[in-house]
Amino acid sequence: MKFIKFLVVLIVCGTGWAGAQTPYYMQPEFRNANANWIFGRIVPSAYTNPPLPDEDSAMHINFNTNPPTISRNMFWVPLARAGTRQATVTVSDPANGSLLFYTEGIHVWNRKQEIMPNGAGLKGDDYLMNGYYRLGMHQGFCAIPVFGSRDRYYFFNLSHAGTNTTPARAKLYYSIIDMRLDGGYGDVDVASGFKNVPLDTFAQTMFGEAITAIPGDNCDLWLLAYDRGIMGYKAFHITDQGVNPVPVISSSVSGIGTFDMMQGSLSFSPDRKMIAMAYNYNAAIIGYPIRGGLVAKFDAATGRVSDEILVTTLDGGSASAFSPDNSKLYLSSRAPVNGRTLLAQYDLSVYDPLLIRQ
Repeated sequence: MKFIKFLVVLIVCGTGWAGAQTPYYMQPEFRNANANWIFGRIVPSAYTNPPLPDEDSAMHINFNTNPPTISRNMFWVPLARAGTRQATVTVSDPANGSLLFYTEGIHVWNRKQEIMPNGAGLKGDDYLMNGYYRLGMHQGFCAIPVFGSRDRYYFFNLSHAGTNTTPARAKLYYSIIDMRLDGGYGDVDVASGFKNVPLDTFAQTMFGEAITAIPGDNCDLWLLAYDRGIMGYKAFHITDQGVNPVPVISSSVSGIGTFDMMQGSLSFSPDRKMIAMAYNYNAAIIGYPIRGGLVAKFDAATGRVSDEILVTTLDGGSASAFSPDNSKLYLSSRAPVNGRTLLAQYDLSVYDPLLIRQ
């Protein structure tokens, strides 16, 4: 039996969704920008008992072909048990779907599968374990286009958020990847000072792994993350003027604070009126009392989060998603005893805590 766990972050948002007749996620530019999925890798022997033989599980799925083409000839930093590379971001050309770059938060590879000249040393999951980057985040980073440019991309990343037993004070940084550099193969824009730019690195800041970018109502974006240091959400406003470093803060009733681990991920509904956060999927193994997921309302005009509803599970939450009609929430978790992945469905047609939890 082979156990492989992946999480791919596919938040690559285009402009022009506000007021559009076609939902943004159905627009050709958005679908082209997400036409390539490149998964990280995990070493089965690190998670199974008895150990299984080590195997490089990296995978590339190309949705430009019909049927999609699957390839395992992906280059990552040499395979090591400590470097699982669970979360990845892959960006494709919104015009034609061709691969532009991919990353696991520390390095950025171009379409030639070479690390960009200045693509190493990003402040992603920068925790060293046995000499290798741990790279075990479920989410941790996302990429979005710079407004007014089809060649430049913001890359936001969170630093190390902690292990199963030791929470860490993750900070938020961003870089800009410019596809016009290095002869059209792309590079991090070091010359303009856009590598590892501190966005929220205050002493009290303590982000987890969850982060996502949500289209706003006015040709803008909201970068949303959960800060354990303040027990609340921070939404950074991104417009054609750049990134506003002063976030919109919404308090949380989840109880997730500085002593909690924060494995998990954020997602949002197709109509952008709700968010969901899965967290602490491994908590059942080590005894954390707060685990599972939550759903909340989101205001795409203001960046405010409100009306949270906790959806706790004995197994903890790993990832979440909404149905296309916004009426259902799906929460995945991993059973702590046998390692199976579980999937639960919650009815959101009536936004009531008692009904949703059933």
